[in-house]
Amino acid sequence: MRYTTALLSLAALAVAQDCVSSYDSCLLSKDEPTCNSELASCKNQCAEQNDKCNQSGAGSAVCQKSYNSCLNTFPVIPGGSDCVAKYIKCGESGLSEATCNAQNAVCKDSCTNINSACLSSGSADVAACTAQYNACYYSTSDVITLDTVAKYQNCLNAGTNVTACNAELTTAKDQCTTIQSTCLVSGSADEAFCSSLANACYYNGTQWTRESCSDAFNACTKSDSECRAELTNCKDSCTNAQASCQTSQTANATVCEALGATCYGSKNDPITDPNVLAASASASSTFSSVVAASTGGYTYSNGTTAGNATSTHTPVVYTGAASKTGVSAAFAGVLGVAAYLL
Repeated sequence: MRYTTALLSLAALAVAQDCVSSYDSCLLSKDEPTCNSELASCKNQCAEQNDKCNQSGAGSAVCQKSYNSCLNTFPVIPGGSDCVAKYIKCGESGLSEATCNAQNAVCKDSCTNINSACLSSGSADVAACTAQYNACYYSTSDVITLDTVAKYQNCLNAGTNVTACNAELTTAKDQCTTIQSTCLVSGSADEAFCSSLANACYYNGTQWTRESCSDAFNACTKSDSECRAELTNCKDSCTNAQASCQTSQTANATVCEALGATCYGSKNDPITDPNVLAASASASSTFSSVVAASTGGYTYSNGTTAGNATSTHTPVVYTGAASKTGVSAAFAGVLGVAAYLL
């Protein structure tokens, strides 16, 4: 009779709610310290029931099986969502990075406590406990809908200033690092899988959808200084996008370089190409060649006319670097003019 009572009592506890399931439910409505305390109490109850079972003469195999079931019946993942999925959803909900990081820390602590409860039994199914432990950190197929490069593009496309978008990009990359580190917490984590997860977070192949820097410069009709400033900012954004793509040590370098090239567009522009046809420093320069350069925008050595097409610029002596700063006094004297208006 004592044996039967012990088994019924233990079975009722296990069926009603094992410790891990109880802990999981607790976390949905109570704080972590409270739930940790309740988990400890539950584990003690299971141990006490196991002692009674062993004293009843039911047999160690039967008692051990009931004890393990009392501790853990292996729910898939706590709260229905693993730590990585929760972290992604937190970020997508608009909560601050600090808040999401704090929630992620609690989630990871929960995984540790669940694993500890699972392993409390002296003859626990270690393989099953480990599988559950890893699944607690990352197990779902939640899609990271926007990689860092795509997020950066969207920020820039929305007209947000480059400085703000750069700050957002840094935050996004930090989130990728957190996602990978969360995936890797378990000593038996699938490192290749965690790396592929991080790679997709940094860049998953989204095409660059903004106008290339060279095209944007060629179409610019603002003042010379404004066009140059925009071109510089554009090139910086390309550098940042390519660097973000290459953040992971296992990133595809060729793909990232192609991304940068698409962003930059033609390298043939006044900041990177010194071969701008303005006026030659030689005495054989003609007045017409200077005027053509000053009134038609920049004319490149390959015959392409581009940049500020509706503006006029002060022609310059070719010095090996593109410049719109003005004609030197000596050159102006040779041509018989004092200066050319912008």
